[in-house]
Amino acid sequence: MNIELHNRIIEHIEKHPETWDQENYECGSKYCYGGWAIVFSCARGNAEKIFESGIAFGAAKQYLELTNVQSKFAFNMFRTLEELKDLPKLFGYEK
Repeated sequence: MNIELHNRIIEHIEKHPETWDQENYECGSKYCYGGWAIVFSCARGNAEKIFESGIAFGAAKQYLELTNVQSKFAFNMFRTLEELKDLPKLFGYEK
């Protein structure tokens, strides 16, 4: 798991909760956890191309260095911020 990227996403969501919508990868100025992984990992124009191309799930999974099982859990539309904050511990990266 890319802990540095995870922490950056969580920090951003905590500071700007109005920009987070776990139900949408990309919705103008709001993104889900995986959407923010894409935005923070590539240039803005490239992020938009990823969203438009239909490969967002795979790209976010790759940027966050998650397994298939981890990504399905992390990107679930019903995931809460508290659950997202605990992902490193849940996935065994923190004690």
